[in-house]
Amino acid sequence: MGCRGFVLCLAVIMVATMWCENAAEPNWHNCEPEVIKLDPCLAYVRGKGDESALSTTCCSRVSTLVKSIPQCLCFVFNSGPFIFGIPINQTLAHNLPAACKVKTPPASILCKDFPPSF
Repeated sequence: MGCRGFVLCLAVIMVATMWCENAAEPNWHNCEPEVIKLDPCLAYVRGKGDESALSTTCCSRVSTLVKSIPQCLCFVFNSGPFIFGIPINQTLAHNLPAACKVKTPPASILCKDFPPSF
């Protein structure tokens, strides 16, 4: 195979690799550091749902998470009454994106592939 064929073959392999990486499921263990960045939202999800407890920083981080790895919200949604040992209100956790006026797919769709072990 000549140089031209080699370059073409290499280009096809690179495109296939990039496509496979984009199509891969998120690594759920990579969600933990992303969810920790939502710490400014703790006042809201631990409280009584008072929207005055929502900070600009909290909503900005929710928006960033939804734009980058929205499935990581499932880590919060499916954590139960505690996340990282901190008690939270699950109803408020599910409502967090809406309270921040951040649109997300329904949790039933977003979290359909979320591992049940979390």
